[in-house]
Amino acid sequence: MNISSPKNILQDLANSLPWTEILIPVGYKFQMVEILDSGEILLDWIYEKDGLFSQLQTWNETDPAIIVDNDHDGPRTLTKFDALLKFNCGENFLIAKSLLTEEIVIAQNPIDKIGQRNWSDY
Repeated sequence: MNISSPKNILQDLANSLPWTEILIPVGYKFQMVEILDSGEILLDWIYEKDGLFSQLQTWNETDPAIIVDNDHDGPRTLTKFDALLKFNCGENFLIAKSLLTEEIVIAQNPIDKIGQRNWSDY
């Protein structure tokens, strides 16, 4: 029997989201750099605002992003879950859990979609 930890489950949920839904809302812009014969596309992501600069690269939707800016200290990869945790949740695990589980419910439940659409302007 395979028992997954809550973090592994949340990482799987985060991996179901495309990079565009994670990075564009926080201010990253992307450009295509290269298309491999396998069909994978290298995207270069840039965040530049108020003196902050960050550059990431992604090859596909399953691997972590590579952090390529020279001023970055620490690990050189960024998973989708870690990106959501840092950019959207103030590194609060419980908020990330709520964000990801509500996203899945909204994606599968028409009632929630209607409610979200009707209240999106408020």
